[in-house]
Amino acid sequence: MKRIRGGSAGRRKVRVGAPDGTLTGSAGLAAVTELCDRLGVAGAIDAATGPVKVRDRGSAPAGC
Repeated sequence: MKRIRGGSAGRRKVRVGAPDGTLTGSAGLAAVTELCDRLGVAGAIDAATGPVKVRDRGSAPAGC
């Protein structure tokens, strides 16, 4: 496995260690939510799919 170097100026480093017993079972969800927010995942999906209409029986792309 190669190490990738460079390009980390101004970025915080991720620390991985032993599990913290004080965290809840959904702590990972908070991390994923933060990552998606920073990467703009929801906005990219919205831009790619276009408008969505909502019905009583669920959601579908507009035009279906």
